[in-house]
Amino acid sequence: MVVSWWGDVDYTLARDFRNYIYRKAFANGRLKLGTALLLQKNDGTIVSEVRRVAMEMGFRPYWFSDDFQSCMESDAGSALLARTWGQSASVYGSFANESIRDEIKLKLIQRLDLSE
Repeated sequence: MVVSWWGDVDYTLARDFRNYIYRKAFANGRLKLGTALLLQKNDGTIVSEVRRVAMEMGFRPYWFSDDFQSCMESDAGSALLARTWGQSASVYGSFANESIRDEIKLKLIQRLDLSE
């Protein structure tokens, strides 16, 4: 497992180092293109639930996704779902235009109570 910590707070970033490195490459290559999205929730346990909803919306996870992070793509764009600092979860995305981004953002906010 790849774990991060700051003081007495720790959290798991990925199941293993290989998955973590692929996640970093995905983020650097795919999330810098297009219109950005960032949503969060103070609940690090929802990554698998967000992944399920994203898959219903047409996103496909890459093989290096795991219980702590998921790199996904669809015809609409790219997304990274991840546990972040402490007990939080974040959704990062990059989309071709604002209307696609806003449609996906609205669905995720409504179904999972995420916030900007």
